[in-house]
Amino acid sequence: MLSAIHTSLAGLLSAGTRARDAADRIVQATARDAQVVDAATAAAGRRAYGEAVVLGGNGREPGPTKGYNAPVTSPAAASDPADELVHGLVDLSLATHAYKANTAALKTADETLGQLLDDLS
Repeated sequence: MLSAIHTSLAGLLSAGTRARDAADRIVQATARDAQVVDAATAAAGRRAYGEAVVLGGNGREPGPTKGYNAPVTSPAAASDPADELVHGLVDLSLATHAYKANTAALKTADETLGQLLDDLS
């Protein structure tokens, strides 16, 4: 009986740790995603300014030398933030289910122990 309680408590601690780690992963992915968006916005602003200068100066369409095909590079873009976010959400969901399962097992063990003590008295 005590081993079931011990196992359930260990599972609760493990699920809590997994949930905390998943939440950290989500926050980090969101922060990286914001950095990528900021870098892309800045690059788009630079390109838009380049267009205005070229169109205002000679009235022609800007050519490929103005950076239209240049990729936006950022250290934050090394790993896909969307993938990190999805993995973090999946881990959080798994931690939630593990927490619920361990809570149910602990409740069952407590009820069984209570019934056993009632029967002994």
